[in-house]
Amino acid sequence: MLCRLYGSIVPGQTGDHLPAGFALTNARLPMERSDEGEMNRGFVQFVLSGSRVGAVTLLGENTVRPFMELDVGYLPTHIEHQIEVLRFGEERQEDAYQASSWLHFIVPPQENAHQEWALYRPLCCFPVPLILPKSRNL
Repeated sequence: MLCRLYGSIVPGQTGDHLPAGFALTNARLPMERSDEGEMNRGFVQFVLSGSRVGAVTLLGENTVRPFMELDVGYLPTHIEHQIEVLRFGEERQEDAYQASSWLHFIVPPQENAHQEWALYRPLCCFPVPLILPKSRNL
């Protein structure tokens, strides 16, 4: 593995923030080259978590939404490099500890101007399924 980019999932083109009660984790993006020397596409993986699954309507009732629309972008702020797999015994490579070094950009992106940052990439708008609890007593 060449390196990984590490950064935040930030509001996208519309600038809408997440509804109250929801949060996104930071994400790592692996940067690898193929045997021919071309960059392989990686996947940005992050978790959306929330403490509420509905929205209060005008009548005060809780309505359950099975999906939530996200308009977000990826804003890398660190580079993880010199990645080395340290294996102890018979463990699989996926389970082994990975030692690495980190670089942080000296001049970070300006607050609310992340879309001008050279490494920023919009992830566009997409629906995210929400896992609903078995109990309907919200």
